[in-house]
Amino acid sequence: RAADDGTNTGGVPVEDTDTDTDAVNAEPDLQITKTDNETTVEPGDTLTYDIVITNVGTQAATGVDVTDTLPAGVTFVSCTASCDDSALPVLTWTGLFEDTAGSPADPAAFDAGGQATLSVVVTVDDPAASGLDSLTNSVTVADDGANGADPTPGNNSDDDVDTLDAAPDLQITKSDGLESVTDGQDVTYEISFSNIGNQDALGV
Repeated sequence: RAADDGTNTGGVPVEDTDTDTDAVNAEPDLQITKTDNETTVEPGDTLTYDIVITNVGTQAATGVDVTDTLPAGVTFVSCTASCDDSALPVLTWTGLFEDTAGSPADPAAFDAGGQATLSVVVTVDDPAASGLDSLTNSVTVADDGANGADPTPGNNSDDDVDTLDAAPDLQITKSDGLESVTDGQDVTYEISFSNIGNQDALGV
């Protein structure tokens, strides 16, 4: 804004104004990873999945939600505080904030450069269901889009895949309980069979 005293305009002050507007090129960019640090698991194992959410963008994210879908073949044990386990096998965290602050710090949002770590504990079912040979745990993260669309949505989800080392092991025995028989004697055979493996057998 510029103004003069009006001396040369008959006593009427003259003002000139101008405005420069620049768009701010900034947006949140959430990414998520998940691992239990295992590649092969067995029935009865306890697994701890670590979930890490990072805002690698240049602006804070609001309304950050995480959804974790547990695989078939596991039993839920526990999860990081604030998770909702009322719709198992789906776990959710809503309105998530970072636990490692970014910059600038924003108490009402998930900071740019901020990071949050969640954990989920499960046990692998023993025995395993028949036909099950792997465990795939899927997780996704999303925000409310108030500060712009995520520029790289491909890293908003991740899968942890473990090979399941399990197999049925059938055994069978047969006995009439006798050491010798005579002509005309009735003999009854008892057949017993069981699965001593760590996976259910199908089509026995």
